[in-house]
Amino acid sequence: MWKNIFSIKPKKEIQNPYYGDYVGAVCQVMSDENKIYFIGQIDDYSSSSHEMRISVYKGDYTPQGVIHEVPVKMHVQNRKDVVVLFGVVTGQTAGYWRVKIKNMIQCVEQRDSFRQNLDCEAKIIKHDKETGKENTLVCDLMNISLTGIAFRSDEVFEVGERISIDEVVLYENCNTKYSFKCIVKRTFKDDNDKVCYGCEFERIPSSVENNLCKDIFYLQSQSINGN
Repeated sequence: MWKNIFSIKPKKEIQNPYYGDYVGAVCQVMSDENKIYFIGQIDDYSSSSHEMRISVYKGDYTPQGVIHEVPVKMHVQNRKDVVVLFGVVTGQTAGYWRVKIKNMIQCVEQRDSFRQNLDCEAKIIKHDKETGKENTLVCDLMNISLTGIAFRSDEVFEVGERISIDEVVLYENCNTKYSFKCIVKRTFKDDNDKVCYGCEFERIPSSVENNLCKDIFYLQSQSINGN
């Protein structure tokens, strides 16, 4: 099971934050009980009314029948920080919600709080230092975050080794097929005593990171809501 994103310990409430910094960010819009209403993208913020407009990203429309001024929270993460925005719903359409922001907290444990379990395969390109050749093999992906990925394989890899992981399709009908350049950072064993490897991504373009963030949020929403 993936880790409950709201079991992480709040670090501090941010004093006088500028919420406009999060325009363009992907977020999970959730109830107080951590039910995900929808995966959205913050596409506008009004400093005069303290309202955000959050458009639906995954799904055809926002959920209907949510009471006006019901409390909600938005979980946002990027490489810089993990924040939870708290507010109340002030307007609804099929395409977006308006939320009046009350406050925001910054959280700790960035990497673990955003790690999503996987059940899919990908291709690993292993570079042979002696011959200069590339060997391609199939591996089972275990989990992924914005900063790295873990897999299990019968092939032996060294800590510090650079590899490529290609043809990563995170779920059925995923619009993006990912390719990552990685550095092996650690080895460990799973519950069946199989050798596994944890890797850190080398620099990835912001557009790829944005898509990855959206897809991880989608997978987490499926896990939370039991779909």
